[in-house]
Amino acid sequence: MTAHSPLLRAAFSLGILACLSATVGADADVVLKRELDTRSDVTCASETAFGNFVADALKKSHGVDVALVNCAIIRGNRTYAVGAAFTPTDVAAEVAADQSLAILELTGAQLLDTLEQAVANLPAASNAFPQVAGLRMDVDVKKPAGTRVVKLTVNSAALDFARTYTVATTTALADGAEGYGLFKTAKRMDGPKVSIADDVSAYLQKTGVKDVKILGRIELLK
Repeated sequence: MTAHSPLLRAAFSLGILACLSATVGADADVVLKRELDTRSDVTCASETAFGNFVADALKKSHGVDVALVNCAIIRGNRTYAVGAAFTPTDVAAEVAADQSLAILELTGAQLLDTLEQAVANLPAASNAFPQVAGLRMDVDVKKPAGTRVVKLTVNSAALDFARTYTVATTTALADGAEGYGLFKTAKRMDGPKVSIADDVSAYLQKTGVKDVKILGRIELLK
């Protein structure tokens, strides 16, 4: 086949197009319809749109019942205005690069106890505060620590204390960091060795981020 053959030229053109498509897909900007707030004093004391996005990326990518990350994995500490572009480069700046995926099995009782620990410092901000997908909870911050989660549902169903739930989280929390001691005692399932940042970046390219919003997953009753 010569350098000028139609087949070679066609193959070359297709290769160029494939490379261009991959580059555009990797770098494509996403225009935000709502402000994103990743400031630590907000993400570590309340549900946030970007926290939901991170948790959604884990839940939907790995088919688990619940995804839970602590707020400290989000490190951008800034706001993005409506109309701003949000790219995989922003994800790399926002999501801690040293955090990898862990998938655990927890009973409903263990999940509730873990969430109680995670909100124990409210109304003060804390690195333990969770950003979640697959569950909704009402938290009464006036109650003593350990009794604050007054309502909890998992995927729209009442929490079953005896049932085993699959939970996607970070390896740091799975090792008991930030007071997540119950995670350390849970069964760890075999799963893909992927970074949280890579999961979130892939999810961004697949779904976009423009419609991400606060969804009432963590209601703080004051």
